[in-house]
Amino acid sequence: MSFLTTIFAPGEQERSDELDRRRIELERRRAERGLISEQQAADNIARIEGQRLDVEGEVGAAFNEGLKEGYDNVTGGISSTLKAPFKFVWDSVPFVVWLALAAGIFVWMGGLSLLKGRFSK
Repeated sequence: MSFLTTIFAPGEQERSDELDRRRIELERRRAERGLISEQQAADNIARIEGQRLDVEGEVGAAFNEGLKEGYDNVTGGISSTLKAPFKFVWDSVPFVVWLALAAGIFVWMGGLSLLKGRFSK
């Protein structure tokens, strides 16, 4: 048993197993009394055994899911706060202005001298 199960669901696995044993015994008694056929009892017992509850696995999975959700909430809040000013500037300036700005920086950094003679061939 993991420490999570002992904290959040002490004794639940044993309780679940005991209830399954009782349900199986009930199905057997119903078949003995003739309320259901042997085949129906066997099918019901197989279904009960197939639906066995894994309390430790479910508690562990729920804990991990909650841990991931909490982590995502914290990191999501931080990243959205840091991204907000840049997103505002990016969204408020039209795309054509960004293209003109990129072309201006290209020319200012000497990009025309790199292109000189490239298109004349």
